[in-house]
Amino acid sequence: MVFIGTINDEGHVVLVNSVAIKKSRASRLLSPPPTVNLELEKVLGDMPQKSFEFKRVAYARESLDVAPGITVTDLSKRLPLANVAVIAQNYVDLTGGAYAIGGQPIKGLLDPKAMARLAVGEALKNLVWANVTSLSDVKASKNWMYVAKREG
Repeated sequence: MVFIGTINDEGHVVLVNSVAIKKSRASRLLSPPPTVNLELEKVLGDMPQKSFEFKRVAYARESLDVAPGITVTDLSKRLPLANVAVIAQNYVDLTGGAYAIGGQPIKGLLDPKAMARLAVGEALKNLVWANVTSLSDVKASKNWMYVAKREG
């Protein structure tokens, strides 16, 4: 971990080069000049607010033909691949974190609510391999990959 500064109410981002700090201490100077001294108002000031208007579009859907003799219902009953990443907190303990993915996009063509339930279920199933201590330790986030500027 590298300490780069503190947060205060002065409205500036100030960064000081660590090499300059060492040199100033060696030469008995109180503090070196900052490498970066940026007013937040210039960066975050008059930023335009984005707004998106969602318009639903009903698309005509054709029958989904995935493979001869195999239906989408057959495919939805098969187990998905496991996607989990387990990260150690340090080199000696048995603690850390895990990131699991649940993705069921094909099922969303038929039933979006079922797709969401299956995606959450898949992510939880994938966490089995991470030795999660309690369901209350699981935090969820989502990414629906919504194209905000496109209708439908």
